[in-house]
Amino acid sequence: MELKFKNRRCNCSAIVLPLMKAIFFSVILFCSMQVSAQSVQPTNGSRDSTDSSAVPPALKDGQDAWLTFLVRNVHSSVLEDNNAPAGRYTVAVSFLVNTNGKISDIVIEKDPGYGTGDDAKKALKECPRWIPATRNGVKIPYRLTQNIVYQKM
Repeated sequence: MELKFKNRRCNCSAIVLPLMKAIFFSVILFCSMQVSAQSVQPTNGSRDSTDSSAVPPALKDGQDAWLTFLVRNVHSSVLEDNNAPAGRYTVAVSFLVNTNGKISDIVIEKDPGYGTGDDAKKALKECPRWIPATRNGVKIPYRLTQNIVYQKM
């Protein structure tokens, strides 16, 4: 497709195709993250996430803000940049939400390679503060696990 602008030709496919790819990957990433819900685990040594006395941490604006943050900060282009074959790549990452709301101790639990684990860790380092978890009204550190799905067509 070519367009003329003041007697100049514009090869729109050079602009539109990368833009369409970025939008497509963002939509796939967003949809995949909605399907893979975060699992929560208290850091008191118990792996029981059904502890009713602990209120898990959350971002100020809720789950939608978390998904928006991930979509904006996780780069699906990392697959293209590292010549990954077509497919789905799931990174499992856990992190600790401290009593001050900052995240730390980011651990890549499952890394399929092609730079996805490093990209996920880099994105989480930019994460805004959380509302800390509480137990009986007292702020507690709390470990969260999130699956992030990258997909290349």
